[in-house]
Formats: sequence, structure tokens, C-alpha cells
Amino acid sequence: GIGVQVTAHPDTGNIYVSEVHSESPADKAGIKKGDQITALDGQSVAEKGYSWALEYIPTIPLGDKITVDVLRSGTTLTVEIELSVYVAQTVFYEKIDDMGYIAITSFNDKTVEQFKNAVDSLIEQNAAGLIFDVRGNAGGTLNSVRQMVDYLVPEGLIVKVDYKDDNVDETYLSDAHEIDIPMAVLTDENSASASELFAQSLIDFNKAVTVGRKTYGKG
Repeated sequence: GIGVQVTAHPDTGNIYVSEVHSESPADKAGIKKGDQITALDGQSVAEKGYSWALEYIPTIPLGDKITVDVLRSGTTLTVEIELSVYVAQTVFYEKIDDMGYIAITSFNDKTVEQFKNAVDSLIEQNAAGLIFDVRGNAGGTLNSVRQMVDYLVPEGLIVKVDYKDDNVDETYLSDAHEIDIPMAVLTDENSASASELFAQSLIDFNKAVTVGRKTYGKG
């Protein structure tokens, strides 16, 4: 693909770029967070529709190029992006004033390293606190989320899995390493499964408060 996180712009109907994956085709072509994609290969996104645009991009073979019109600060730019395989980012972060903001879009094996790098970088930048955003995050693997929680909390029980059948119960403990600054977790009705475990674990350890809406209810 091209390597962007997107949503439909509520006013224009264009594709709004909410994040750009590092080292992805879009990143190499100069696409930036906040850009609006207005056309694909000369076809207007507003006229053809947001759903059409999402379905159109995967029809382009890997190695081929797609022409993208981008609206940025009132100016329209045209760039060519060569579709290729890339490592998807699931963690995006930035320092906002004195706070560290970390968005987690899903939980998988690649997420753990990206998450630790984000936390370490923001601490090095003297962030006064950390805000974890799991809104819209439908979950992922238990193995990844337990490692991420372990990196933040002191020694103790992260989660215990009790099976109804003959499976051996699973217990996951954290070590003594912890990050000792104020934390908050942003949630909504689409925060599910591993996202709920992440938020609740931090609450159980008195490490964070949650802000937002009631979660999905899977975990």
C-alpha cells in the first residue's frame, strides 16, 4: 500500500491523513499528517466517494505508481507514490506542550518495540506525563499488550486467564521496572479487548485514569 492512517474529512469529503507510517511509500513521497488527499489518478475523491477511494488503492499492483493530489495549507500538490510493502506503524507519538501523547492503533508483535521507543523518547524529552490514546483500537494479541503494560507498571499481577475447560490457567506478572510519571488513557466505544486490558491494568496498578467513553466490553 502507500502507508497512511486516514479518515473521511467531515467538511470536504476528502481523505484526511491522520498519520503517516515511517519509511512508507507515502512518507518517502512527502505526504504529511494533516494533508487532504483530493484525487487519485485524476479522479476526485469528493465526487467518487471516500469508500471508493479506500477500495481503489488496493487495486494498484505493488511496484506501480499512483498519482495523488494533496491539499496542504490551501495549496494543491501533485505527487507520485510507488506502492510497496512496508512495516506498518501501530504507535504514533508526539510531545504536546509538556505532555507526551502516544496513539496505539492496534496491538501486535511490532507494537511492543514501537511503544517502548515512544515512551523512552518522550521521557528523554522531559514529558511531565503520558497520554495513551486507544480510541478506535479493537485490540490484538495478549502477548504484546502484557509486555507493554509490564514496561509501565511495578512488580505485580497483570492478568490471569482462567479457562472453563482443561486448559492450563495462565498468569502474567510484571517485573520491578516501571515508568513513574502521571498517565491517562483515552477510550471510546470502539476500544476493545487488548485495549481494555491495557487501560484496566493501569487502573489496577493506580498508574492511570481513563478519560472518554465506556469501552466496547469484550475484555
